[in-house]
Amino acid sequence: MTRMTFTHLPAELQLKILSCLDAVNLARVAAVSWLFNTLANSDLLWKELCRKRWRTLRHLPFTLHPRVDYTGALLKSLTIAELKQILARRGVPLPRGAVEKRELVGLVEETRPMLSPRGRWTGKWKSSYIVAEKDLKRTSLTLKEVVDLEWVFEFTEGGAQWQPMSDDDSDSDASARRTARVQFRADGFYVNPALRLSGLRWRLTPAGGVQVEEYPPHRVERSVDGGWIMSNGYFCYRSLHNGEPTFNE
Repeated sequence: MTRMTFTHLPAELQLKILSCLDAVNLARVAAVSWLFNTLANSDLLWKELCRKRWRTLRHLPFTLHPRVDYTGALLKSLTIAELKQILARRGVPLPRGAVEKRELVGLVEETRPMLSPRGRWTGKWKSSYIVAEKDLKRTSLTLKEVVDLEWVFEFTEGGAQWQPMSDDDSDSDASARRTARVQFRADGFYVNPALRLSGLRWRLTPAGGVQVEEYPPHRVERSVDGGWIMSNGYFCYRSLHNGEPTFNE
């Protein structure tokens, strides 16, 4: 009886076996041989790993990551739909009318975000997985992220003295104003019902945080699920995902 080895199996079964591995072990398998390297870098495997990993994280839609450096060989593997998705997530407006693929390729090459992690990897989905993991450690926001994300505001213990409450306030009214959804508008204005102030302006600090008027700047953190937290000891902002705020537990 002939002994069946992994190399004798059909490619479909080989990929099925390798699909049981996590990202770390799949990367290790790629170093075994040319065959294993080819299989372990399959977009089919890494796309599924992205799906499983990203469904537990905030603000990560299941599309190719916009911070990947797609210049070079990766560009050839991108479809027109994928090119458009990448540009949309980068906030790049598409030309009006019919657009040829070469125009989209040129835009992707020209618009790689400045904060993109350095490195080149085999395959568009493996690259997206690695860049997403690296990007989870980033603690500097972009202007687009601050404006596009939904935020909830709350007073911290250090900001208790800032909580506005008049004699006419009920306990429920005061509680509602201790946490509120806020808006960092693209025109530089800041809207926060909890502070009962209008005309406030905000800016992005050089460190990638946020400062409202002359209040102390906010330090940026990441939660374990990839959400954003900004705090200055008095006020705290948490990014919203599907209506739920992020926490750092």
